[in-house]
Amino acid sequence: MKECRNVLSSKGPPRTGAPLSDTERRRRKVRFEHNVIRALEVSDEFAAKCRRGKVEEANSAALNMLGASSDDAVVGHPLAGFVGGDYAGMVEALLSLDVIEPQPVPLLLRRFDGGLREALLVVHPARELGEGVTVVTGRDIGHEKRLAKTAQSMDARFRLVVDGAMHLICLCRGAEVTYLNQAGRDLLRFRDAQPSTGWRIWQIFGAEYRDILDADMELLAEEDILPVRLHRFSEGAFDAQVRVTRLPSTGGVTEYMLEARDITALNRAVGTLRTMNETLERQVADRTRELRRQKGFVENLLTTLPNPVWWKDVDGTFRGYNPAFRDMHCLPGEEWLGRRLREVLPADAAARGEAGDEVALSGGKPAYEISMAARDGAVSHMLVNKSAWFDEASQPAGIIGTAVDITIQKQAEAELRRLATTDSLTGAFNRRFYMETAAEIFALSRRHGRQFSVMMLDIDHFKRVNDTYGHPAGDEVIRVMARTCMQFVRAEDTVGRLGGEEFAIVLPETPREGATALAERMREAIAALRVEADGHAIAFTASIGVAELAADDTAADAVLARADQALYEAKRSGRNRVVAF
Repeated sequence: MKECRNVLSSKGPPRTGAPLSDTERRRRKVRFEHNVIRALEVSDEFAAKCRRGKVEEANSAALNMLGASSDDAVVGHPLAGFVGGDYAGMVEALLSLDVIEPQPVPLLLRRFDGGLREALLVVHPARELGEGVTVVTGRDIGHEKRLAKTAQSMDARFRLVVDGAMHLICLCRGAEVTYLNQAGRDLLRFRDAQPSTGWRIWQIFGAEYRDILDADMELLAEEDILPVRLHRFSEGAFDAQVRVTRLPSTGGVTEYMLEARDITALNRAVGTLRTMNETLERQVADRTRELRRQKGFVENLLTTLPNPVWWKDVDGTFRGYNPAFRDMHCLPGEEWLGRRLREVLPADAAARGEAGDEVALSGGKPAYEISMAARDGAVSHMLVNKSAWFDEASQPAGIIGTAVDITIQKQAEAELRRLATTDSLTGAFNRRFYMETAAEIFALSRRHGRQFSVMMLDIDHFKRVNDTYGHPAGDEVIRVMARTCMQFVRAEDTVGRLGGEEFAIVLPETPREGATALAERMREAIAALRVEADGHAIAFTASIGVAELAADDTAADAVLARADQALYEAKRSGRNRVVAF
């Protein structure tokens, strides 16, 4: 996406760390483009353009950080007015370009709800965009402040990724260890007074590995994770997985990072899947760090997002997408670039996607769900969001789309629906759902002048079964009868357990005569059943009452009541029989 890639252009080499100062940006010929804020709309970090200290544009992340409901609440207002405490004066000086500070500034932002948000902001002079223009970028650092207490000498990313890691991470210069994280001290059983640095890395390797770990650093040539035997400074050796990553070196001495984790317990208790997942996470983290060193800010951001992101021009032609998008569609490379949805997807899926594009180009924010089948047959559910991006003339230049995997949420919803409507013992619908369904079928039948019937079933002398064979046997009798009844009904019929051994069945489009005949077949099948319990074959019967919709019925309860009366008559007249009201 040309506009996104050109938000910050430079003829000099890329770098990481603090944003460039005004002098350095001019020296290195770095310029902001006019659509910088629109291009950063997909970012989850604060971005705003100010002129003489007043906000002209702000992305969605900035509005969210300030708790603003719309652009109108922010645009036209001094950005320093949203800064809390003693920081406002300093921000005013930065925005007026009286002071140039290339380093991120920690401060408090005032939200519209009255709260304060800790943030790290950088004010970039952007005179190429106009006199007194600045571009302010930043991010929420509230959660980082809590972690900073344990590693104040390191930057926020290093503290989060390295010192808070669960496994050993050490930095080496040549064979000398220059840094060891806390997890490494714990793993190697360091004593409190023992220094973390200054020792030789080979001291922790077993003797059988030291011949291949010579001064030429042959270990650095290995690209994969290596299983090795490491030695603690006390309490013996352990199995570990080790990986070495070469770092940019200075002074002619090789510098590298060594990662290790204890897999002794994992070898005994954890399967291959967890190992593969953890390896993948580390590889993704390594790839992310490498991309951040080599690519510009916007392109790097899009590439490293975990969610699928893609962008197209106004005629729907794909112009780019990130690795997560390739994974979502199982693409081997860039084969969709230059093509449209109708060329790569089935007609119905392409039509839905194109409809969303039209809404986005019209100024809307379409959001819709799609289902996708993986190669192994598993179905995943994704929530798609789209938005237009604009050129310098504020005209739609294309569409940006994102997707979020909501498969777990959809599965949870389905399970909750099942639990809320199903009887756990028999698999039939529970009483509440059955009564709601009966009411719906009654309303449809009354509205369209159709027939429907209801059956009420009850196991004869069920208490005798419980008393003689016990409640587990009674539960099995109920399960077997329910399973038998469900074998006789159609997909549109509804079988519900009303309580205990009592069941009811709603039969849409069925007159009393048909329901009575079906009930008689059910009764005969139930009488032929036998349930094994403690060496006994339990035989049982059921009584069934049948009723149909009457012309003067005003609710489903009337039909159910007549079926219940018929069931009572079947019980009174000898059981194991069908009675139609």
